[in-house]
Amino acid sequence: MFDVYRSSYRVWRDRSTGSRPEELRLQVLIKTTLKASNGLAGACSIARIVTQGETPLSRYCASRRIQLGVSATAMALPHDSEPEPPWQLPG
Repeated sequence: MFDVYRSSYRVWRDRSTGSRPEELRLQVLIKTTLKASNGLAGACSIARIVTQGETPLSRYCASRRIQLGVSATAMALPHDSEPEPPWQLPG
C-alpha cells in the first residue's frame, strides 16, 4: 500500500552479499600492514598506520577485520593433512 516494510527480513534477505570496494581496500591495507610488521603489529598500531595513510580506521574495526582474516585463513588450511617433519626421509 505505502511500500513500507512490515519486517526488515525481506530487506536483509534480498541485500547484496558481495564485498564492497572500500571493504576490500581496507582488507588489503590491513593485510599489507600486518605482513610488513611480520605479524607483530596489533590493532592499535595497524589502525594508526592505516589512518596516517589518509584512510580513517579505528582500532575496533581493525581488530574485527584482523580476527575475520585470521579465521578465514585458518579455515582455508586443510586440517586432516599434516605436513611431514623435515627430518624424516620419505619412504
